[in-house]
Amino acid sequence: MMKTIKQSLFFVMVFTALFFMGCDSGSNSSVENLEDIFEEDSVNEQISGEVPSPNEFFELMKNSGCKFRDDLINSEKTSYETQIAKEINLGIYFSDLAYLATFEKSQPVLKYFGKVKNMSDQMGLSTAISKDTYSYLEKNIPNTDTLLIITNKSYKSVIQKLQETGNGKTLTLIMLGGWIESMYIAINITGNYSDNDVNINEIANQKVTFDNLFQNFKKYKDDTEIADQVSNIIKIRAIYKQLKKETVAQNSTVKADTSKVSTEQKSKYFFTKELFESFCKEINNVRALLIKMS
Repeated sequence: MMKTIKQSLFFVMVFTALFFMGCDSGSNSSVENLEDIFEEDSVNEQISGEVPSPNEFFELMKNSGCKFRDDLINSEKTSYETQIAKEINLGIYFSDLAYLATFEKSQPVLKYFGKVKNMSDQMGLSTAISKDTYSYLEKNIPNTDTLLIITNKSYKSVIQKLQETGNGKTLTLIMLGGWIESMYIAINITGNYSDNDVNINEIANQKVTFDNLFQNFKKYKDDTEIADQVSNIIKIRAIYKQLKKETVAQNSTVKADTSKVSTEQKSKYFFTKELFESFCKEINNVRALLIKMS
């Protein structure tokens, strides 16, 4: 139970590091009343400062019975020219890499790791993933535990590098790509809607993460590239705002010094069939836009 709760907060924790990034200035926003849109939302959930790998989310999906589909990942042969396309699609490829590693697809992992390494180098992140790491992965490719360890380590190394250099906008866009891709894969391996489906409920609970991501864009509200991405995800925001919400007590712990139980209140969210179908449509649409960037 505690493991499920921890994993359900996967993407909540992912975006916390973004809140400590500096701001980049840009030109005027192309979204009308962008600041008003940001001010409508407030983040009330308690979140962690840890930045875990996407593997945790896909591990949950795998353990609940979801089957691997090889037609969902972005082609590793696709190339991107503009900086924003590279940033967003690096996030997409990191999510694909985590998906492949979680489902123990050894040879594709090697190809996609090479893609992530190459794109990271192009973006000035060559020190985050060393050549030795790729060589070690190549030599240990039959070891599925090694796949997870190395993909996790490489993901965290890139995150750490961006944090150290204060490159908050790039980190935000990588996280956007990773979140969209993870949702895209999740909705397509989950299947049709059914009441109380654990995976569909997990996707619904990503509302908290999405709200945090959306609020993080506020730092760059005068940047036209960010404004374009806000316009892409505004319908996802509208769907999430309609979800049914329940407040539950969880994460009870016994304090050794007082022998008292501490209980936290957490919000859980639920789709209706209609909202889930609308959500799937919008995720598919946004993902198609992102992978077609030039």
